[in-house]
Amino acid sequence: MSFKDSLRINDQDPLVFNEIAVVYYKQKNYDAAKEELSRALSLCHDSANNSQTYETILLNLAHCQRKLQEWDDAIETYHRCLQLNPKNP
Repeated sequence: MSFKDSLRINDQDPLVFNEIAVVYYKQKNYDAAKEELSRALSLCHDSANNSQTYETILLNLAHCQRKLQEWDDAIETYHRCLQLNPKNP
């Protein structure tokens, strides 16, 4: 099954886009990973009820921003993660 096939089945699931982003990240295609993570975040309509998913996607986005040397954005995104779950190392 290709990525496109899985998207037809799960095109409203932010974790699908997160996983695609992880593949791009491992391929060092940080721009594509960042784009998929942005799409995933747009599907997280209620971050309060799904904070672990939202936090995971945000953390992955911060890693991409860091790799792309978008320092200010990365710091801001890491801070957002800490605000969601201050006890998570």
